[in-house]
Amino acid sequence: MFLFLIYGYNRGKKKEKEIVEKQHMIFLFPGIVYTLTSADEQDLYFLFITDPSILYYRYISSFFPADPAGEKKIFYPLPIDKIVIRLIRQLDIYYLDDILDPELYAIKVAELFYLLNSLYTKDQLNSFFCSVLDPEHYFKSIVLVSYNEIKNIEELAVRCGLSVSSFNRKFHKVFNVAPYKWIIQQKIRHIQNSLQESKKPLKEIADEYGFSSFSQFNDYCKKHIGMTPGQIRKNELCRNL
Repeated sequence: MFLFLIYGYNRGKKKEKEIVEKQHMIFLFPGIVYTLTSADEQDLYFLFITDPSILYYRYISSFFPADPAGEKKIFYPLPIDKIVIRLIRQLDIYYLDDILDPELYAIKVAELFYLLNSLYTKDQLNSFFCSVLDPEHYFKSIVLVSYNEIKNIEELAVRCGLSVSSFNRKFHKVFNVAPYKWIIQQKIRHIQNSLQESKKPLKEIADEYGFSSFSQFNDYCKKHIGMTPGQIRKNELCRNL
């Protein structure tokens, strides 16, 4: 995700704090939660690229080798060239006029990367995109974005550009757990959140998570959570009384 700050300032926070001055832009790494404290008055724009594999393979990898160096920071602000500002203003107009469809958006993203490649040095871009160039961060971002969409480990390995055996080794190194077990853990967490925080019928939640029957959903919850879906929701309701 890109953040363009035309006016004012922003304070980004992960573990450390960084100030982003006006007329600067930053790249925020996919899969990490940031806290931003804003100035009272500012002109701020976000540009989202939700698929890091597209971001890397289509654009960034063609700029320079994945060899980030130097001190690791939350982000590396770059001054916004006036030509980039014009592009961002144009995107804003398209959005406000309700003509920014996915095809036009993709064209403008490609234009942005063309401008970055033309207006900034290799060293500047290497620092700016250092988080996504880090092999472990890049791998983790693809997993975090993709795991909810894939049907099996083989498909996730393909998205990461690895064989299944290499993917399993890499996954265990980065997440310190086997991929199949981790995916189950995430599914359990999402199911619990859905049961506790939504008012959807239990059957509808079962359908959302791909269970062929409510009986299968019931058995899955008992096996992995120790309670039936109804019990999970009832416990949450009792806790909120």
